[in-house]
Amino acid sequence: SWAAVGADYAEVATRLADMGFASLLCDYEGVGASSGTRSVRNLLPDAECLWAEALRRVDGDPRRVLIRAVSIGTLPAVQLVAHGARPRALLLIAPVFPETVTMRFAQGYLNPLFWLASIFLFRPVARFDPCATIASAGVPCSALSSSHDPLLSDDERARLASAVKA
Repeated sequence: SWAAVGADYAEVATRLADMGFASLLCDYEGVGASSGTRSVRNLLPDAECLWAEALRRVDGDPRRVLIRAVSIGTLPAVQLVAHGARPRALLLIAPVFPETVTMRFAQGYLNPLFWLASIFLFRPVARFDPCATIASAGVPCSALSSSHDPLLSDDERARLASAVKA
């Protein structure tokens, strides 16, 4: 969420608009102001709808679209690229990894008893390698992450940095 990185949707959209950029923002199905049932299964389908709408708004020219994603939203953003989307660039803010985000979230933000139970309950959010996708996609990518982010390990941060450089 934007709150996790100290900004909010309206503020970011307003600043980008002041610079001449349009933004297409969403809450995933079942999150925030969005209706429906919250599920990680909604992430990719919702992102695919956003991608289609962004392309519609720019007359189908993907070079006029920059995908900017935050935290859990970085996963479907990279999956879009894995499925063939070729935006002008990809900006990942506070990125996470599909196989560790749930466990790290439970560990960092939930009480210890629930975190212990989570070892047996949580599964990967998705099954793909974001670093391999980023490294081979041919789409310019930047990733912004704090060394203090509890949702990303030092090893994951290093792997991501290597993929972005590739």
